[in-house]
Amino acid sequence: MQLLGKSLENMFTFCNKKFSVRCVCNLGYQMVEILKYVHDKHIIHQDIKPDNFVTSYEDKKSIYLLDFGLARKYRSSTTLKHYPKLEKKKLTGTARYASIHALNGTTQSRRDDLESVGYVLMYFLRGNLPWQGLVVKNKNDKYAAIKEKKISTTANELCKGFPKEFEEYVNYTRNLDYEDEPDYNYLKNLFLNVLKSIGYKFDYYCDWSEDVNLIKNESKYTNYNNNYTTNNNNSMINNENSNIGSKRNSRYVIIPEKRTNENIANSMFKNQEKTNKGNYYESIYNTNKNLSTLKSKRSSIEYKFHNEQNQNIIKIDEDEENNSNKNNNNEKQNSQNNKNNNDNNNKNNNNDNYVNIHNKKSKKDNNCCLIF
Repeated sequence: MQLLGKSLENMFTFCNKKFSVRCVCNLGYQMVEILKYVHDKHIIHQDIKPDNFVTSYEDKKSIYLLDFGLARKYRSSTTLKHYPKLEKKKLTGTARYASIHALNGTTQSRRDDLESVGYVLMYFLRGNLPWQGLVVKNKNDKYAAIKEKKISTTANELCKGFPKEFEEYVNYTRNLDYEDEPDYNYLKNLFLNVLKSIGYKFDYYCDWSEDVNLIKNESKYTNYNNNYTTNNNNSMINNENSNIGSKRNSRYVIIPEKRTNENIANSMFKNQEKTNKGNYYESIYNTNKNLSTLKSKRSSIEYKFHNEQNQNIIKIDEDEENNSNKNNNNEKQNSQNNKNNNDNNNKNNNNDNYVNIHNKKSKKDNNCCLIF
């Protein structure tokens, strides 16, 4: 993506809200050439204004058109037929520079972009437009008031005091029909004729070109209000030493940045950083080395700790298994002993019973013998 410079609105403010005829003719020639290229691609911009034209970053003279957010196709790229013209549409674009047809709600075409260019050029020459600063209540009333003022303001009144070619430009663009193809060469020749009449030719001249070196080195300066320093204290302006002070309003003077204590300190520390560079990297190496040794020690300690912990866990598991085996063996022995005791008791009981029975039988036998 190409890096571009500031907008024409910023440059217009930088030049104290006034461009010379030579500068405006050079800008108008470029604008018509740019729009011809865009229109040949079957596109209209629909928002022509100074903010959408920017300068080149390198030479600050050639200009570029940007912000195609409201752009649209005005005809088919295959049949080259215009799309139907509609009425009572909402305004698309900026009311200050919009064409009369756009303010009436008509579908825009190539004529509307070129008419907007005419209003932009007269804004650069005059410093303002007749429909600026109207007092209204709301947005709709503002659009209506601007439309009425534009219709009532003739090209002769708008371009009064300037070369007649500008009046011819405005009349030509206003009288184009919806599907008419503009004569771009005729419009460019109008600006060339003006340049020739004042002793110049088309050379991309701009009023700010004398201060190109200051604009290129603007990063060295402090910026306020549209990237330009405002100065309310007249004692800070030195017109003898400044080439701009005599040409520009004091409100838009560029003032060099002051050397602060912080800047001085930074410049003093640069040499110290160079001398201490080797020590700095050596200290970083030592700290990294110490960190690596500490990490290795920590990892070894953690490894030992985990190994000892695992060994203790294994020992505890083995002891638990041995104790459980011992308990099981004891339980088995006790149960076997109990069985043996029970068996012995049963045997003794049986023997006792046998003796008793035998004794009884013997008594009976004795009795019998006695009877006999």
